[in-house]
Amino acid sequence: MAKKSNGTKHVLVSEQRMLDVEIDDAEMQEMGEALAEKLGLLEQLDISEKAFKERLKEERAPLEAETHRLGREMRAGKRRELVPVEVVADYAKGTAITTRLDTHEEINERMLTNDERQVPMPLASRGAVHEEVRT
Repeated sequence: MAKKSNGTKHVLVSEQRMLDVEIDDAEMQEMGEALAEKLGLLEQLDISEKAFKERLKEERAPLEAETHRLGREMRAGKRRELVPVEVVADYAKGTAITTRLDTHEEINERMLTNDERQVPMPLASRGAVHEEVRT
């Protein structure tokens, strides 16, 4: 490219630079519409992001609870679960003894309540007495 000259002035270089340019009314209208569209898209993304985070939180909560439970049980070397037990009245001692049915370990002994102190009649005897009353 030949350099231009007009006597006392000479063009050294032609280039492009970022400079301020006035925006006319038509461009302002277009930019306003583009801005509104982009703000709407951002709002939709924010809503989607919030819903996604809530879904992740819901999925994460049970996993965290399970890892805490497993860690607690591993540290303790035992866990809590429903175990069949049997409560037997020892009328001679006046106590009720609770025994685990899985290990046959006695886990509790307490005094019998007043209601429990009443020795139940055998079923056959009840029926026989009941039969005698009817006849």
